[in-house]
Amino acid sequence: MYKKKNYLKKIAIYDFDGTLYGGETISNFYFYCAKHNWLLFLWLPYFIILFLLKKIHLISLKTFKQECFRFFGKHLSVDKVYKFWGVNKKKIYPWVRQELERDRKRGYHIICISATPEFLIHGIVIKYLKIDTLIGTLLNPKDNRKIIGKNCKGEEKVERLHLWLKKNNIKNYKIVKMVSDSLADMPLFNIAENKFAVSPKGKIYKGLPKRNI
Repeated sequence: MYKKKNYLKKIAIYDFDGTLYGGETISNFYFYCAKHNWLLFLWLPYFIILFLLKKIHLISLKTFKQECFRFFGKHLSVDKVYKFWGVNKKKIYPWVRQELERDRKRGYHIICISATPEFLIHGIVIKYLKIDTLIGTLLNPKDNRKIIGKNCKGEEKVERLHLWLKKNNIKNYKIVKMVSDSLADMPLFNIAENKFAVSPKGKIYKGLPKRNI
C-alpha cells in the first residue's frame, strides 16, 4: 500500500514591528486615529503614565497593553485598519518583499509571529506581503481591551508556534530562519538554524540583534 511521505517542512519566521515594518503598529495606529479625531489626544497623558508604570514594573506588559487598547472601541474597525495601512504600508522596509520571494522559491513556509494584535496586522501580513501564517496577540472580539491568553512575546511566541504546529499536525519540521530586530525574540532565535537581525535603520544582516526591547 502506498504510504504518503512525511515531508520535512522548512519554516522561516519573522517578527513584525521593527523587523518587517519600520514602526510600532499600536502607537502609529493611535496617532493615525487621533489625527482624524483630536479628542483622542486626551488619552496621551494616561498612556505616558501607564508606560512609566510598566518601566518600573508596577504593572505588567499585558496590563499596559490592555489599558492602551481602551481607546480602540469603535476605532478598531476593518475599514479604519484598512485605511491606516493604505497610508503606512510605505514603512515596510524595501528589502522585505524580495527576501520573502526568495523564501517562497526555497519552499519555506513563512510565518510572522508578533506581539501586535492579529486584527491590526492581518491585512498587511497576509494580503499585502502574502505571508503564509500570522501568529499574534489575540483580542476578545466582544471586548477589544481584553487579551485572550498571554501577550505574544518572548517564550509565548515559541508556545504559540508549537500550538500551531500541533493544530496542523506538523511533526517533521525545521526552523531554518529567524529574523527580528530584538533580543526579546531570543527564545525563537534559540530554535532557529539561521539567525538574522534588522538594525534600527532597517537593514538586515546575519547574526543577532543588538537591542532588547
